Amino acid sequence: MRNIKILFTTVFFAVSFFAFTQSNVAHINSNEIIPLMPQTIAADAEIKSLEQTYEKEIDGMRQALIDKEQQYANEQNTVTPELNQTRAAELQDQLQRVQAYISQIQQELQRKRIELMQPISETYSKAVEAVAERLGFDYVFENNQQILLVSKGTDITEEVKKELGL
Repeated sequence: MRNIKILFTTVFFAVSFFAFTQSNVAHINSNEIIPLMPQTIAADAEIKSLEQTYEKEIDGMRQALIDKEQQYANEQNTVTPELNQTRAAELQDQLQRVQAYISQIQQELQRKRIELMQPISETYSKAVEAVAERLGFDYVFENNQQILLVSKGTDITEEVKKELGL
């Protein structure tokens, strides 16, 4: 009889614990929320504007390189072999500078993207925390294809959208 009581008590606590943990778990889809945030839209526009500016600048540099290469090709038979070698080295050097500049721009755009996304991420996290606290959830998992394997908790995506005014 004592063993049955212990077994019953153990099962009761296990079921209670399982029910308790299930009710304190939620999930959210940040990929559905973050792109809708006004800060994200503004950040995307700023990055796109920077990319377009750099693209025009790089196109100008490339065109200058092409023009110089054509000029040198047209004059190739009228100048000395030494000058042709000097010009070839000059074109190679200019090409390397353009490539280095493109790499520098890519790093600058990545840095700017991270800089712009930091406050967005903080705002999103605060909204998730506020909703989780208001609804009594202890754990909130990201609901996307790479992370969430089972979706039995409550989806709070819409609640976070409301919290953010989306």
